Amino acid sequence: IVVTVAPLASLRGRLQAGAARPSDFVVVLAPADPGDGTQPVRVAYPDAESRFGFSGLTPGKYRIGAQTAAEASQARWTSDAARMTELELRAGASTEIDLPAPIAPKNP
Repeated sequence: IVVTVAPLASLRGRLQAGAARPSDFVVVLAPADPGDGTQPVRVAYPDAESRFGFSGLTPGKYRIGAQTAAEASQARWTSDAARMTELELRAGASTEIDLPAPIAPKNP
């Protein structure tokens, strides 16, 4: 039996939150094609310096986006492709991204 093993990928990033606190946001990484559901949606909370990371990822296409933590529990926003950026992760590579934080809607 021949077993081919491909190296995993990783993703490191920095949330561009402007004057907002990084802890006010959550970052989600989801497979671009959910397929059979074996690739879970992953969530990361940026640290005090706005950094976040994901490791042990199967190479392929993903969608990444940020949402305010308060809104994350109220909406199914991971399926909204307009709020996410698509990227491809390569085997054995560490990808870096600067991710813009969403602009909070202004209250009238």
